[in-house]
Amino acid sequence: MSNQDLSFLFKIDSIRARPGAPELLFSNGHYKPPVKPNHYVRTSSTGWYMWTMNGVYQVAEPSAPFPIEYSTSIFYDSIHTNRFLFHPDDCQTVDISAIEQGDAGERWGWQGLCFTHNYPDHCVLDHDGEHDLLCGRGVSYIPHLLPSSYQSLETNERCMLSGKMSLLLALTAFSCPPSYMIHAISYRLNIREGRWDHVYPNWGTGRNVPTSPVIFRTDCLLGSHGRGLVVHIKGNQSLSEWENGYRRPLLM
Repeated sequence: MSNQDLSFLFKIDSIRARPGAPELLFSNGHYKPPVKPNHYVRTSSTGWYMWTMNGVYQVAEPSAPFPIEYSTSIFYDSIHTNRFLFHPDDCQTVDISAIEQGDAGERWGWQGLCFTHNYPDHCVLDHDGEHDLLCGRGVSYIPHLLPSSYQSLETNERCMLSGKMSLLLALTAFSCPPSYMIHAISYRLNIREGRWDHVYPNWGTGRNVPTSPVIFRTDCLLGSHGRGLVVHIKGNQSLSEWENGYRRPLLM
C-alpha cells in the first residue's frame, strides 16, 4: 500500500465547563474535568474536514458509516501539572461518572496521556498505553506539540511518534490560537514528510513566514486551563495501521 493512502475525516468541538458545574479534583488534589455530559457547553465546532497527505479541506457531514469511527475528549491542566487529560469518548454524550463507578473504575474516566513503547525509539500515543512519558527526548514535536514534561527521565535518545489521530489533532489545536486550529493542522502537523514544522504561519494570511518559534506552554497554552476539545474521527481500516505506527512513524 502507498504512503499516500492515509486519509480520514475529522471534526473538532471546542467545549468548556458549563457555568455552575461542580468543580472537581482528583484524590491527589489536581484538576479534574466534569464527569456529566450536561456539565459542558460547546463554544464552537469546526464542522467536518477531510485530511489527506495532499491537504485539508472542508466536506459535508458524512452520512454513511465508516469502518473506524471514534471520538476523544481532551483538556489541559495548567494549574497543577502542565499536562493533558483525556477520555476515550465524547464527554458531551457519555456519563463518565457512571464509567468510573463500573468495573473499569477511573482507568477509563479522565486520565493522563499515555504511550505504548513498541520500539526503543518509537512511541505510540494511544488510549491504553502503559507509560506516561515518551521513550526518549522526542524530535521536532517537542516542545510545540507536546510539552517537554513528557520527555523521558531515563534517556536523551531521539524518539519518533505515532498515535491516535484524535489526540494528535487535539494537541495541534492546542498549539495555536483557537480560531486557527485548522490552519495549524494543515501546516504544522506535516505527516506527509514526517515532521512537525517550525516555520510558523502568519495566522491572518496563511503565508508561511520565518518568525521565531512559539514557546508551547508559555504562549499558546496560556489561559487554556479548563479549555476542552472533542475530536471526532472517521476513517478506513488503513487508518489504524498508521496510528499504530505499522507503516512508519508519523513524526520522525
